[in-house]
Amino acid sequence: TTYRTLMKPPFAHQQVPRLTRRVAELTAELVQPIAQRGHGDFAAELATPLTLRAIAMAVGLTDDAQRQIRALTTNLWEHLPKDRDPGKFWPQFAAMLSAEVTRARERPGDDYLSRLVHEPFNGRPISDDELHSMLVAYCIGGHQSSMNTISHMLCHFARDAAIQHRLKAEPALIPAAVDEAMRL
Repeated sequence: TTYRTLMKPPFAHQQVPRLTRRVAELTAELVQPIAQRGHGDFAAELATPLTLRAIAMAVGLTDDAQRQIRALTTNLWEHLPKDRDPGKFWPQFAAMLSAEVTRARERPGDDYLSRLVHEPFNGRPISDDELHSMLVAYCIGGHQSSMNTISHMLCHFARDAAIQHRLKAEPALIPAAVDEAMRL
């Protein structure tokens, strides 16, 4: 419960308007080349970069971390189910997380991670291991689940012509369609 409480602020209600505007701009930027070509890989060109950049915006992860997260999570999922040897995925992930924590401590910005590294936890500073656990939850849980949800939603919409026609005819239904896709 304490960890969850510490992890909520970047996604709190007062942050939603700021994030919504920035995510909408980012989405338009990512969709534009796909629309111009008339086709594209929505998972690779939209869902993956959108979720990585949205999490990074909310938490305050650097561009370097964003570039590494996708490869690190792919590596983690490749090795974890087979051999459970953390030496094949954790050292690289820990190095990236340590670099982010160090940056936030030494060169704090106006981002959530810069505030989090100085938050008290049960009357003491949050340890690096605890910070790593929270960042892993953002990087893997936030990124992977959102990426998969967006990809599945777009795939479902692409395969169902009736839904496409209805949403084009009644755009006011789009928010409810997205909510329903996320619920599913």
